[in-house]
Formats: sequence, C-alpha cells, structure tokens
Amino acid sequence: MKTAGGGSEEVRFGSLLAGLETATSRVESPIRRFVGSNRLNPLPHAGTISVFLLIVVTITGLYITLFFEFGFEDSYGSVAAMEDHPIQRAMRSIHRVSSAMLVVTTIVHAWRTFVAKRFTSSRRFRWLTGMLALVVVWLAGVTGYWLIWDVRAQAITETLVDLVDPPFGSLAVAAAIPGESGWVPLFLIWLAHL
Repeated sequence: MKTAGGGSEEVRFGSLLAGLETATSRVESPIRRFVGSNRLNPLPHAGTISVFLLIVVTITGLYITLFFEFGFEDSYGSVAAMEDHPIQRAMRSIHRVSSAMLVVTTIVHAWRTFVAKRFTSSRRFRWLTGMLALVVVWLAGVTGYWLIWDVRAQAITETLVDLVDPPFGSLAVAAAIPGESGWVPLFLIWLAHL
C-alpha cells in the first residue's frame, strides 16, 4: 500500500525524468538536423557503438600485449619501444582512442536509457548489468594507465592511496617499492585490466 507522500515522490521523479528527456532531446536536435536522418544519428545507437568499440579495444589490446613487458622499468620501456614502431604505435593509439570513446558512448547510452525511464520492471536486470559494465570499463581504464607506470600512473596511485589511507595506504605503497622490479604488481594490474 502506497502512502500519499510516496506517490507524490514517484510523480515528481517521473516529472523530473520527463523534463530531463525533453532537455536531452533539445540538446540532440542540432545533431539530428546536421545528420539529416535518425538512422545515421549516432546517439540512439550509443549502446551498439559501445559494443563495437569494446571489440576494437579487445583486439588492439591483445596485439599490444604481445610487445608488453612487466616491471616498473620494463613496462615503461616497452611502451616507449612501441612508439618507435609505426604499426605498434598505430595499434596503441587506436586502443587508447577507442577506450576513451567506449567510456563516452557508454555514458551517453546510460544517460539516454535513464532519462527514457528504461530501467524499471523487466529492464531492471539490464540496467544493473549495464551499470556494472560501466564500472568495469572505468576500472579497466584506470588499470590501463597504471600499466605504463609513468607520471600519470603515479598521480592515480597517489590519489587512490590518499582515498584508502590510513588502513590500506601503507600496504599499497609497500606493494610497489621502487627498488623492486615490479613484475608481480604490474602483472596483477594487467590481470585486473583484462
């Protein structure tokens, strides 16, 4: 049995979603006019584009792995060596750009699904798995930056250590002692990245 207050909150939430859907449609209308066709408009197809980009990221990632070495010095050196080879550099660039676009298209797809209220009743499981997929994509991105073990990886590490410090921060730092080769921590990060 619903209370009057609960029902009005549901109505407000529905009104909010309707307003967000209208605002989203207005933002998308210049793109629809520019493209000239809904079939060619990329926004409604963001989920399909995300799946395609995931396939591209997987294929290029497997190729890059063939030339990757584990260790603090070795990983940075192997990435630097990839930059000297035109095919490896191109594959790494495609991997990086596709990964960034995967995040963007996944967020666009999630937003459009949310404002269209396609996350209730029978679609609830799909919504939850989609949100889980977004978290997995984000974690894969963070661990991908860690694999290079450069200045950006150091900044990510320091930020995460600050977030989990004090109970686990010292353990994270101890796991990545600069004097060690770093093979084991970077291999574990690579496994998490996969």
